[in-house]
Amino acid sequence: MIDVRTGLFCTKNMLKEGVYRMTQQAKVDNRKLEAIAKAIQNLEFGEVHITIQDGVIVQINRLEKQRFPQKK
Repeated sequence: MIDVRTGLFCTKNMLKEGVYRMTQQAKVDNRKLEAIAKAIQNLEFGEVHITIQDGVIVQINRLEKQRFPQKK
C-alpha cells in the first residue's frame, strides 16, 4: 500500500497508525478518511487528488488509468 502523504510503500498497520496520528492533529472526520481509502482501493495506475481549503478537505478526485500490454 502507498502512504498518500509521503508516496512511500507502507503496511496497513503503518497506514492506520499514521492516519490515527493525522486525525488526532487535524480532526479529519471519518467519512472523509473512508472516502480517501475507497479512492485508493484497487487503484493500479492513476492518481488521487485531495483538495483542501482553509484546512478542510473539500473534494477528492480519483483518476484511474488503464494500461494495456504492448505486443512485440
